[in-house]
Amino acid sequence: MELFVLTVLFGSLWFSQWFFRKFWFHRQSLDIDEIKRLPADLVCSPVDGVIVYKKRVDDGQAFSIKLNKQIGEPWTGGQSGWLIGIYMSVFDRHFVIAPASGTNTSLYFKTDKNLPMMDLFEYVRFYALSITSKRMAENAEEYVDNNERLKLDWSSGIKMLVIGDANVNKIDQEPGLGDGESIWARGDKLLFIRRGSQCDIFIPDSVGSPIESIAVGRKVKAGTPIAAGWRG
Repeated sequence: MELFVLTVLFGSLWFSQWFFRKFWFHRQSLDIDEIKRLPADLVCSPVDGVIVYKKRVDDGQAFSIKLNKQIGEPWTGGQSGWLIGIYMSVFDRHFVIAPASGTNTSLYFKTDKNLPMMDLFEYVRFYALSITSKRMAENAEEYVDNNERLKLDWSSGIKMLVIGDANVNKIDQEPGLGDGESIWARGDKLLFIRRGSQCDIFIPDSVGSPIESIAVGRKVKAGTPIAAGWRG
């Protein structure tokens, strides 16, 4: 009886991970053509998720924060504007689309400790390990941020930072994204990330301003208009 229960339990866990990995994160209910038909002055959300912050940036120095941890250095390039952070959970699709049309360049920060993570444990939090790691980091003389991330800069001034987990490389870029300058239309798929993630988008004043309904706690989908005023 115990063997049967264990078999059913582990079988269910394996099936759920297989389902999420093969279907759930990749589901393509997004209407790319509809996004491309939106008015040209709209900037869209690049991902599915929940807005965790909406910050005014007046000094051009803005940090991204993920799970109460500062990620990297200021990356808004000295511009004034708005920084919007969108957290992607296990319930969201994990692909990232272009929020606007135009030319961009990308910079990939690969973690130097790519830990082998079994699919079964992708979304299981090991609290004891997290606490231990945190204490070790607090006691270290110099803390080194080790989150995988990809920074994208649009010629229009829009900037985006896709933030992965620490010590795991899981960002799959579309062909051509990392080859110098590349041209994308709004709604084009840029990358897929195979773990829980966050995507921050910076909208400079020269591009536009957030739509009034875009507020902390709001659920957005890839393609949801988040800013207006852009003229290319």
